[in-house]
Amino acid sequence: MIETRGVSKYVFSYASSGGKVIMTLAQEEPDIRLRVYNTGAPIDQKDLPHLFERFYRADSARTAGRSFGLGLAIARSIAEAHRGTIRAENQPEGVCFIVQFKI
Repeated sequence: MIETRGVSKYVFSYASSGGKVIMTLAQEEPDIRLRVYNTGAPIDQKDLPHLFERFYRADSARTAGRSFGLGLAIARSIAEAHRGTIRAENQPEGVCFIVQFKI
């Protein structure tokens, strides 16, 4: 089972109003990749390297009272515990989180 609560909570929270969230799971030799994409605003480039750090919140005004900055750190810990990786990438019309595992 792939744990996606941290990533999916983030993606659904920041999807644009009336936007969409797309999740795909595919085998791409030699890996399995889970992609979670939303049509929300891009993440500031300065924040991308820190998103998966404990207690990091990219925009405290948007997350005040709602977040402790642990969800993505937990998602990273789970991915790494299974010898996987997780990253976020800005896309032309949103953000994509990619969880990758060797098979």
